[in-house]
Formats: sequence, C-alpha cells, structure tokens
Amino acid sequence: MRAARHIAPVDVAVRAAIGFARHRSGRNAALLAYYGFLALFPMLLLSTAILGFVLQGRPGLQESIVDSAIAQIPVLGRQILDQSGNLEGSIAALLIGVLGALWGTTRAFAGLQDALDDIWEVEPEHRPNPVVRRVHSLVGMLAIGGGQIATVTITAISSLPVIPDAGQILIVIGAAAVNTMVVGTMLRYLTAADATWPMVWRGAVLAGVAYTVLQLIGTTVVARLLAGAQGVYGAFASVLAVTGWLSIHASISLFAAEVNAVLASDVETRDDRRVASGPTEVEDVSS
Repeated sequence: MRAARHIAPVDVAVRAAIGFARHRSGRNAALLAYYGFLALFPMLLLSTAILGFVLQGRPGLQESIVDSAIAQIPVLGRQILDQSGNLEGSIAALLIGVLGALWGTTRAFAGLQDALDDIWEVEPEHRPNPVVRRVHSLVGMLAIGGGQIATVTITAISSLPVIPDAGQILIVIGAAAVNTMVVGTMLRYLTAADATWPMVWRGAVLAGVAYTVLQLIGTTVVARLLAGAQGVYGAFASVLAVTGWLSIHASISLFAAEVNAVLASDVETRDDRRVASGPTEVEDVSS
C-alpha cells in the first residue's frame, strides 16, 4: 500500500506526458506562444499608456509598479524598466493598444480553449462556436488582468516599512497564490468539458508553483543565455527569448491540464467500478 502511494505521482506524471504527446499539446503550446507574442506588445503598450494617465505626477509609484510587474518579463522587461521614467499618457497609444490586445488575446485564448478541449477529448460538435469562444476569451483576459493587479498590490504592501523582513516571503507566497488562481480560472472556464474546481485545483497548484519558480529564476537564466546569443542573432535573440519564455508557460499550463484529465479519469474509473460492484455485493449479502 505504501509503495502504491509512492508510485502514484510518478504514474500520473507518465500518463500526463503520454497524453501531452497524444493530444499534440506541444504543437498547441507553440501556437499559443505565437499568439501570445503578438498580444504581448499591444498589452504592454496599453499598460504603459494607462499608467501614464493614472499615475501622472507620481514617479515613485510608477517606478514601483514597473519594478514589480513589467520588469519580470525577460529581456523586454529590462528595456521597459530603463524607459520607466518616460511613461506618458497617449490616447492614440491607448486605442492602438486596446485594439491590438483584444485581437491578439482573443486569438490566443481561443487557441487555449482548443488545446484544453483536445486534452479533455471534447468532440468537435460539442465545442462552442467562434463567437462564444471570443466571449470566453474575456474570462482569460479578466483573470490575467486581475492577477496583475493583485501582484502589484501584494508587492506594494510587502514593501511597506512595517513589514520589511517578511516582504520577500509575502511576495513569493502571494505570487504563488495569484498564479494558482489565474491558472485555475482558465483551466476551469476555458474548456467545453464539464470541469469543476475539484477537478482542476491540483493542476492549478502545479502550474502556479512552476510559474512562481520561473518568476524567481527564469529572468536570470534567460538573460544569461541571451547574453551569448545577441552577438550572433542580434535583435532576433530577444524575439527568440521571449517566444521561448511564452512557450514554456504555455507548456506548463497544458501539462497541468493533462494532469487534471488523468486524475479525473482515475476518479471516473473508480466510480464505475463501485457501480459495477454494487449489485454483486448486494447479492452476497442476501445470500
């Protein structure tokens, strides 16, 4: 019995990896990275423009927000951080950012819905039409936007003088909690399958912790790798680095969904066995 408990996590991981290959989740992750890359720049432009409007005359708060949120993006985050003092509101930039972000993110989340439906093996006729998919994409946009606001809030609170020692610990715990909620929301609502919170929370925790680890060490690793590649690839090295960064996040999310599907299948199998064994047990008792 004790050996079975030790084997179970490994078994789930192996079956999830097999499902990852069978459902072509690697291809879907690459597609999500492509659409995510297209949506990244308009969303950064939109965020910068909003900061320029809202935080005019508050350079200290602007710097704090940029340090805590935008600077976590590898390569581009550092470039934006260098220009943080030039954040100014622009109606034209805001409009371009809104339109570009809406187009890119709805396509990205529509692709995520397809990938999750593939993982849960939802039949094509049971999947929503393109219009409904675009509406569902707003759920993902709201989840990410809310997650960014929560992250900035946690960072601002942790930097208060009253809690200097617990600041970093609070950031890590808060970031893991926020990442888990964001991923869980998308795994729960961006699929046509009858997924429930008990079915998706394990994968959400797995992805949330992995995202937090990437936030802690990923930027440093990517920056070191990029330092040796810029001499050969030049500006293209930044594009490759950001695309690879997005692909890693997409792969983590889809693997977490595969874990949820495997665990849900195990629960369904156990329930079927109980139903099948029910009449037999009744007959044994009556005899």
